[in-house]
This record gives sequence, structure tokens and C-alpha cells, in this order.
Amino acid sequence: MALYRALGDRWGLAHALNRMARASQGQSAFDQARQFAQEALSLHRALGAPRGIAYSLGELGWMLQFMGSFEEAARLERESIALARKTGDRSALAHGLGALAGTLGWQGAFAESLSMLEEGLALWDDLGDTRERAQINGWLGVAKASLGHYKDGRRHNEQGLALAREIDSRSGIGANLCWLGLLTLAEERYVEARQHLQESVAVFRAYGDRSVMGWVLAALGGTESRLGQLSEAREHLCEALRMAAEIRDQLTMMMALPFAALLLADRGEVERGVEVYALLASRYPSVANSRLWQDVAGKHIAALAETLPPGVVAAAQERGRARDLWTTIKELLAEWEGDDL
Repeated sequence: MALYRALGDRWGLAHALNRMARASQGQSAFDQARQFAQEALSLHRALGAPRGIAYSLGELGWMLQFMGSFEEAARLERESIALARKTGDRSALAHGLGALAGTLGWQGAFAESLSMLEEGLALWDDLGDTRERAQINGWLGVAKASLGHYKDGRRHNEQGLALAREIDSRSGIGANLCWLGLLTLAEERYVEARQHLQESVAVFRAYGDRSVMGWVLAALGGTESRLGQLSEAREHLCEALRMAAEIRDQLTMMMALPFAALLLADRGEVERGVEVYALLASRYPSVANSRLWQDVAGKHIAALAETLPPGVVAAAQERGRARDLWTTIKELLAEWEGDDL
């Protein structure tokens, strides 16, 4: 970027800033990623470049999504989509649709997210971009699974994985393995889920992408918990929770705490499991409204909670709704990192 600045090449600098934003996001340096994306957007606005503005709006929305700023992210992404439609820029439109679909998914609006993804996939198919087709198929699989359509979800995830392997897209391979693992976990095929998730962890460790690593570790922890491997489950979940706590990573926190609740219940602390799951479900529609989350964690906790008096369960849920998210993570880490199951 220094060369572009020295040459006064604002076009080149804007493109470089967007690339650096993505690279920083992959390292979980979300504040830095946001700053790069904001500067790229400012440059494109100064240049009066509608297509560049549309693309940069989508990129900034994507960065804010990882910081948990969903409302602002959605506003920027919708602005990106409107501008891309106006200028006829299909690539920027597809990027904006994918970014907004992600935000909507985290907000629990799965049907609208699915619609955005289907339009985006059609665009990437026309544009012949295999890397993006691999990613969008993966997200489509998650969106469909969140609505309970597991067969269609698996088809998209398997197609996304095949496309990613075709071009050796490490991020695409790792992500689609993660989504396949989650879907298989929901279907209670635990050994297969473990295989997918272990491979995903290996890919992301080798690739060096931290932004999604915590999600995979959390899912692997939940899988080990269901298999009765409680020490391994605790180890994976501690790593995921540490990653979330270090930088206040909202998305990793949202992925990790439901599985932490499941581990608590599986190790006999059912009341606490109910409490932690209620904390997430009360704050995040992406958990409360998701058939996928219900099947990977919620229903198992509920089944174990049937051994408790209804009043005890209701009281635990009420305590959970009043809990602080980050305090809960710190408490679990303090307990589990010194634990010996």
C-alpha cells in the first residue's frame, strides 16, 4: 500500500485496502479490517466511482458483521446492493447479496438470507467464479439446514466442498467441512461429524485463518461431548472460548456458548446447561429460531432437563436471561482450564 500512496494512485490504493481488510479479517484483526474497509470506501467516494463504492460498502458491511454490528452491517449491505443494481455491476451485486445474507443469517432471518444466497449463486454461476460458488453453496447449505431442510443443505455443502477442492481453495474447503460437520452433528451421526470437523480444523490451522477457527473448534467440542469424550470436548471448547474472549469476537462467542451449554448438561450439570443455553437463545434469534441449533444442542439439553422439576428449569432459564455474556465466558474458562475430568 505504501507504493500506491507514494505514487498517488488512489484507485490502486482503494483496491489494496479492500484486500488488506479481508486479510486482516482472516486473522481476526477486526478493528484493523474495519479501518481498511472504511478508508477504501472513502477513497471510492472521493473518486466518484459508483461501482467501487458499491463493492466497498459490501466489504465494510462484511467486516462489521464479524464485529457483531448487524444492524449497521445490514444497512451498508442494502445500500451496496441498491447501488450495484443501479450500475449493473453483477460482481458487486453478488458480493453485496452474499454479505447481506450472512448478516441476515446471524440475525435469524433465514428465509430472507436464503433468498439472497440463491440470487447470489445464480450470479456467480453466470460469472463463472468457482471460488465464490464454493463459498455461496456452503452458506446455502447452512441456511437450508437452519430451516430444517437437511437433505438440500447437505447437497449444497457437498457441492461447495467439491468446487473448493477443484481449485484448492483452502478457505472454501475448511468452511464447507465445518458446515458439513454441523449438519451431520444435527443428524446425530457423531463419528462422521467428528471426521469432517477434525479435517476442517487441520485445514484452518495450516491455512492460518483464525476468523472461523473458533467456530469449528466449538462444533468439534460439541461433537466430542455427544460421544462422551468430555475431556476432549472441554479442551476444544476452552480454545474456542479463549479465542472469543481475547478479542471479544461476537460470532465465535455465538457459536461456542451453545456447545458449552451442551457440555455442561452432558457432564451432569444440567441446570447450568439450561441457564447458559437460555442466555444465548434470549439474545440471538440465530440460535432461538434455528432448527439446526435446536438439533445440535437445544433438544439434547431439553431432554436432559426433563429430569429436573419444571420450577427448577424455569428458574435456570430466568437466571440465564439475566446473565452477562462475557462474564459467563470468563467463568467457564476459569473453571474448565483448571478442571480435570
